[in-house]
Amino acid sequence: MRYSYQREAIKKVVKGTNFHPTADWIYNQTKKIISQKICLGTVYRNLKQLSKDGEIKQFMMVILHGTIGISNLMII
Repeated sequence: MRYSYQREAIKKVVKGTNFHPTADWIYNQTKKIISQKICLGTVYRNLKQLSKDGEIKQFMMVILHGTIGISNLMII
């Protein structure tokens, strides 16, 4: 894999946390430490590559906003 300052910055952010960050959180933190622009797609691509290379582990999370109801469900 070719060297990328963006990938190194992303890796630094991820390894500097003590929780499971979201890609959005990583994106916002990475923007703060590199002088050049970075896009969210770059973060996703680099996270995928870092996971593939075994440098980080990927966890799938489901985040629900609001409430879930079944008030309109009819059981026959």
